[in-house]
Amino acid sequence: NDFRLAGIELTNENPDIVVLGFDTTLTYQKIHDAARFIAKIYRPELKYVFLCHLSKDNNTPEKAREAICTQLSALGITPGFGEDSISDRMAPMQLVALPRFDTSRCYTLRP
Repeated sequence: NDFRLAGIELTNENPDIVVLGFDTTLTYQKIHDAARFIAKIYRPELKYVFLCHLSKDNNTPEKAREAICTQLSALGITPGFGEDSISDRMAPMQLVALPRFDTSRCYTLRP
């Protein structure tokens, strides 16, 4: 509801952002479902996917990244990881796991 109040249209078709929100039932299955969804809706305009509220123990950033990379690699897409290297900047999209307990760095979202 907060998204709607902010004027953000919720859609399953060609979204500009994908949000997998934290809840007490965040499971491996939800991460894999999100990975399949991201692969399904991928288009060249989707430049950034931010992974948020991941666990240090179970649903780790590495597991989420691996699930999404597996789905994207089936499409021939190798994402960057938001590290600002030359190879990252040349990647078709950035897949960034944001820190859960620390401040995130500032990202410049490029079209």
